[in-house]
Amino acid sequence: MDFLTGNQFTTLEGFSFEWKVSTVSKRKKEGLLPTVIRVIKFEDSHYKTPSASLAEIENAGLHGNKVLLYGVSTGQAEISVSLTQPQYQNVKPSPSVILAVVANLLLDPLDTLLMPHSKVNSLIIYLFFY
Repeated sequence: MDFLTGNQFTTLEGFSFEWKVSTVSKRKKEGLLPTVIRVIKFEDSHYKTPSASLAEIENAGLHGNKVLLYGVSTGQAEISVSLTQPQYQNVKPSPSVILAVVANLLLDPLDTLLMPHSKVNSLIIYLFFY
């Protein structure tokens, strides 16, 4: 492979990954938790797929080194990723990351320059999409 230099990777492009997303809850009785974040393909979004190799991986029904995370509802989700190739099964998994999805809010006015101790009236608008 041309993206290998000895034993060191210069890129992770071209490898498939398993992206795991799980909802985080502080409640003791978890039961069925709402989906907070889901992984979507670049082709299912308005974003351009970053590379041809990533497009090939997604066309095969897999995920590559880059994914789009879509906030479905407010809450927290834990994201972890691992290599899918069997020869890397002994590679230590990467640490997981907790992402928070918050409500779509818009502050009006969007930006304001103020002198110390001055006040401004502002409006917080909740954006609600169907």
